[in-house]
Amino acid sequence: MDWDAEAQTFITAGEKYTETVTAKAKTTVYYPADFGGVKWHDGSPSPAADVIYRIITQFDRAKEASAIYDISFVPDYESFLSLQGHAKVLSANPLVIEDLHRQHLPGC
Repeated sequence: MDWDAEAQTFITAGEKYTETVTAKAKTTVYYPADFGGVKWHDGSPSPAADVIYRIITQFDRAKEASAIYDISFVPDYESFLSLQGHAKVLSANPLVIEDLHRQHLPGC
């Protein structure tokens, strides 16, 4: 649901909200079972951890307490939060990530 830059841990929806938040759309992404075989443009392996790292940096860059804080990223982060409701890793092998959205997505 969010990120604690000082503790370097995720903040769950239950920790962030005292009232129920309702999602308007859900997206579930199923990555290939052989995700370890996926390669970056330079041929180096792209493990599932790279996907999780990207999720973390999406939050961390916008937090003043972060070592990678970037004030210019804050508006993008706030826009992201206005749409994104929740991200949950359902499985690490194979990688499956569920996103619940606060807004209806185009085509949903």
